Amino acid sequence: MNDEFWRQFPRIPGFDCVAMKHRAQERIHRETEGMSDDELIAYYNRAGRAFRETGKIPSPETAALNDEPTPYAKPE
Repeated sequence: MNDEFWRQFPRIPGFDCVAMKHRAQERIHRETEGMSDDELIAYYNRAGRAFRETGKIPSPETAALNDEPTPYAKPE
């Protein structure tokens, strides 16, 4: 991809994509730790359903502000 392509996506000051990805992975790990295979399938099915219903992925970043689980986490 050339420079012209990347100009379509201006940088967001202070945004660190890699750090965001790490936080999301840590959250998913916490939410799925100790789940059985069937529970993992249900977790990802809920996440997929949430995406299909809203057209976007519920943001772990937003939930992280209040240390809340993502909407598709296993109910406590």
